[in-house]
Amino acid sequence: MTRTIVVITPKDIQRIMGYCYKTAGRIHRRIRQFVGKRPGQLITIDDFCTFTGLTHENVETLLNDD
Repeated sequence: MTRTIVVITPKDIQRIMGYCYKTAGRIHRRIRQFVGKRPGQLITIDDFCTFTGLTHENVETLLNDD
């Protein structure tokens, strides 16, 4: 069974982009502001892709590689 990741965390941003955790947290907050979500609302892969311009398939591949 394959897992499906829907929500992006700063740790995921760190894995995808290679930034340190603190920078990934800043990017996570900027994505939330960019898509108009309030603090506490979850950031989805679609939100992340809209902000970065990466494709959904590429992001899923990077997140599912263990």
